[in-house]
Amino acid sequence: MSFQSGFQSGFRPGFRQGDRVRVRTPNSEYTGCRGTIVDPDEPGVPALGRLVAIDGENGIARPFLVGDLEPIRAARVAPRAAEQQECSDSTAE
Repeated sequence: MSFQSGFQSGFRPGFRQGDRVRVRTPNSEYTGCRGTIVDPDEPGVPALGRLVAIDGENGIARPFLVGDLEPIRAARVAPRAAEQQECSDSTAE
């Protein structure tokens, strides 16, 4: 797919609606805050910025430049050894 055809079909690299992000703008009252991308993924939505609903602000959407946002990924954590032992003990009874 060429860049031009991707642009016309509405393809937008980067963030999508519903993505969790952290604000990394230096010298801002929102630096380090987390939120959710809330603007729609439609052609015509500016690619330079996204609207973010900051956690704890009752859904108020604030504009941020894409370069000032970083994605938050869910971390996978393995169960601790003690929890694994308890699980195997309870199934043995």
